[in-house]
Amino acid sequence: MRNGKTLLHWAGVLVAVAVVMFGAMGISWAAGSGAPELVRAADVVFIDAIAQFRALEYATPAFQHDRHTKALAGLGKDCSTCHLPSKDAKGRNVMSTKFMRLEDKDANSLKLLYHDTCISCHTALGKSAKGGKTGPMEGDCKGCHESASRYVSARQPFAYGATMHDKHVRSPLVKAQSGDRNCAVCHHKAAPGKEDSCRVCHASGHGIRPRYKDVGHTSCIGCHLKLAAQAKTAPVTCAGCHSAEALGAQAVSKNVPRLMRGQPDATVMFPVSNKGTAAAAMNPVPFDHKLHEGKVAGCRSCHHVRIGACGACHTAEGTQAGYNVNLDRAMHAENTKRSCVGCHSERLKAPECAGCHGFVKPPRGKDYCAACHADASGRNESFNAGVAGKLSLSEKKQLGEAAKKNKVYAGLPNLDQVPEVVMIDGLKDQFEATEFNHKAHLEAYVMGALEGNKLASAFHTDPAMLCAGCHHNSPPSMNPPKCSSCHGKTIDVKAPNRPTLKAAYHLQCMGCHERMKVEPVGKTECTGCHAQSKKN
Repeated sequence: MRNGKTLLHWAGVLVAVAVVMFGAMGISWAAGSGAPELVRAADVVFIDAIAQFRALEYATPAFQHDRHTKALAGLGKDCSTCHLPSKDAKGRNVMSTKFMRLEDKDANSLKLLYHDTCISCHTALGKSAKGGKTGPMEGDCKGCHESASRYVSARQPFAYGATMHDKHVRSPLVKAQSGDRNCAVCHHKAAPGKEDSCRVCHASGHGIRPRYKDVGHTSCIGCHLKLAAQAKTAPVTCAGCHSAEALGAQAVSKNVPRLMRGQPDATVMFPVSNKGTAAAAMNPVPFDHKLHEGKVAGCRSCHHVRIGACGACHTAEGTQAGYNVNLDRAMHAENTKRSCVGCHSERLKAPECAGCHGFVKPPRGKDYCAACHADASGRNESFNAGVAGKLSLSEKKQLGEAAKKNKVYAGLPNLDQVPEVVMIDGLKDQFEATEFNHKAHLEAYVMGALEGNKLASAFHTDPAMLCAGCHHNSPPSMNPPKCSSCHGKTIDVKAPNRPTLKAAYHLQCMGCHERMKVEPVGKTECTGCHAQSKKN
């Protein structure tokens, strides 16, 4: 008994010590989870530089950069505490992005560098009056090497879109560095009017050119640090550029003027066949460039490497310059937001579209293709010249503007032709018939989603197409068959994957409300939609 009490006593002491330790480290335990709560932050850096030389012996340490920056600022210290001064290709003073070094020599030197520098800093701060709480010290290996299991990086990819670009263009602080033309501050080697993405030169850091990532952390942050006293909003922390909030600040804004690089308001894209003949090519695509600019964050949404024609990198056969992605895949691949079809498909996830398209996939027939590929019957002279690459830019612009003016979007259904109310009584032996306000649903949720939406209007070429969201396997018609014509009360042995009538109503109606976020969402009480039959 005495031994039992002793064991219980020490178990209690250990639990108390563990609670104190985890509390001091800022780690909380989720109730009943048996594991510390994960820390999600945009500034998490996983220190794994040694992996380039050999396999890691211990778990990768997780390092919160902004947390350390804030702590050092409180002690009157800055970035130079951890980052050494360096020189760029032009001999300008910059800050090295590496921790306390300019280059990686070998695994052992990296190990000693991190151990000696980090531990000595923690030890010094722990002894000082200003130090307070500090990081792991000598002997506390797990304090760093098991930290990765507690952290999840919430880092977002940096997106420098039209909104942020316009802010820099208009900034008097940027302009003050170069006089009248402030483009050269960043686009330092580009001729006027030929500026392009930084990635064109700094994509992979060939030769003496630094990588795009390094340029962002030296030139951009370096400039922000110089202007920190004047530009209070210039970010110098990880979260300032890589957090979800920072990404949200890049949202498309109608107040941002167009970034002009000689692009047309509208043009015509002429597909090039493998044989190089007009007869084998697909129909041309009139493209409203100005309209698309106002719908995306910036040029890189489409021109993801270099500003220029898609066919310059993505040929009909595919080339190494286009990462072997041929022109057809670049335009039509559905598994990427970079392609035309992929970007359009992404739009279908919006609540106003998801009601129908979350359940029904549009058929890829002639009508679908014709929404982009214009009828080129007759193969006129302009079409043949365009396929052969003999049309000038101005001629393409003229054709594009003409196609833009002649574009006629589909009309909406005539509400006088649709019933006001539809009685749903296919299950009246179990539930009372339900009055379904058919016209109100069509007008508010279906037609409302198309109003002012040119993309949706372009693909809904027949007003009766709007009925297919509910009447999904019927040909477009203003008088579609009832649900019970396909869905029976019991499973059809000839079509076992087809839901019964009751299941079809639940999947379709309740699913649509959930996807469109329209009340009632997730309502499961039967009497919420129809009263229980008096027969039961």
